[in-house]
Amino acid sequence: MRLLYVYNLNHAQNETEAEFDAPEEIERWQKDLAEFGEVRSVEFESPLGVVAALSGGGGWKPDLVVNMAEGHVGSSREAFVPVCCENLKLPYTGSGPATFMITLDKDWTKREVERLGAMRVPQGVRVEPGNVRNGLRQAGRLRFPLIVKPNLEGSSKGIRADSVVDTPAALAQIVERTMAEYPGPVLVEEYIVGLDVFVPYLEIFRDTRKYGVPHPEVLDPFDVVPDKLVADRGRHFVYDYEAKTTLNDHVDAQVPARLDPDVLEDIRARCARIYKGLGIRDVGRIDLRVTSDGTPYFIEANALPAIGIDGMLCQCAERRAGLNFDGVVRAIVQSALRRYRLV
Repeated sequence: MRLLYVYNLNHAQNETEAEFDAPEEIERWQKDLAEFGEVRSVEFESPLGVVAALSGGGGWKPDLVVNMAEGHVGSSREAFVPVCCENLKLPYTGSGPATFMITLDKDWTKREVERLGAMRVPQGVRVEPGNVRNGLRQAGRLRFPLIVKPNLEGSSKGIRADSVVDTPAALAQIVERTMAEYPGPVLVEEYIVGLDVFVPYLEIFRDTRKYGVPHPEVLDPFDVVPDKLVADRGRHFVYDYEAKTTLNDHVDAQVPARLDPDVLEDIRARCARIYKGLGIRDVGRIDLRVTSDGTPYFIEANALPAIGIDGMLCQCAERRAGLNFDGVVRAIVQSALRRYRLV
């Protein structure tokens, strides 16, 4: 079998490339994929280079495209490789173009989750660059505190410790700053006081009864709790870019999340509906806020989540089925092969 691995390399180790993969992770992917056959790799540096590789230049046409590429520019950047694959009739891992278009857009994803009736979502307003005054007027009618975030970014890019605001003046200031750093729409939402909870997904486990739980493809949720250093940076804790990177050692992650067992099962069942409704395939992660009374609020969905050699997704997979990073890579590929009936 011929496999073409498409990825983005994190060269700069900074916020701009926060969604891209580290060199050591890419090397592990290449090593693990070699178990399935002949592997060629292409870094997503330009769309033309990716198209040339997908098109079978030199007579080498892949049997499966392993897509871990975030792309670079625009609201459709994550959908680029799937769109090319579908037009070239190439099997590929991961979600389809429509799913990536929806899940990159936080506001659009929330509306889809509301339509599904699967979970509550925070009330919010999308503020457009060309109509900031009207957007701020609408956002000012929401219940403070509010959180401000770029609508078309992942990995907490553009989110700071002071992105949660308590006044209209602070709201206007943070919206202006966020748009300056990440030009495009900004999402303003009511800040949900509660526990940050993350729910990973590996489709390979779907319809499998041996694990003795409903919806085994939805892995056990995990949570993150900051220590005093991180929590005291602002009046309201937010799991921002700094907390995920330079201050990561001051945040305690635990699986399963520190919630009652019945709340955890309810969350898993609700997330199963969301994964199916959004069309997320092979791998994913849903981010929530859970209030003190156990009510979950949907925050966002990631159809191309960070995996990380020692990441929490791998820890959740190990808890479910003893899978480490290499096992997760195999599970993603096997899930796609099964979908295309290549095994």
